[in-house]
Amino acid sequence: MELDLFSPLTDSPMTVEQIASVLKVNPAKIKPLLYALGTAELLTVDGEFFSKPQARKAPGRLAVVALSRRDETGVAKAPI
Repeated sequence: MELDLFSPLTDSPMTVEQIASVLKVNPAKIKPLLYALGTAELLTVDGEFFSKPQARKAPGRLAVVALSRRDETGVAKAPI
């Protein structure tokens, strides 16, 4: 199953119920996921509203880059 949680939050913050309605899922099922994403700082939580954070922290992106580095022959290199 794939859920596009971030696209509905492009224009403005939304409540659990609004997000669930757009995604056609049970609000009680998606609520823990939204709060977990808030804890991981992938979403901003302000009261009952969820939104995309203004700026992402670089370490998450850097970890992906470090894991996908390859040498000149195309062989994956261990992260530094």
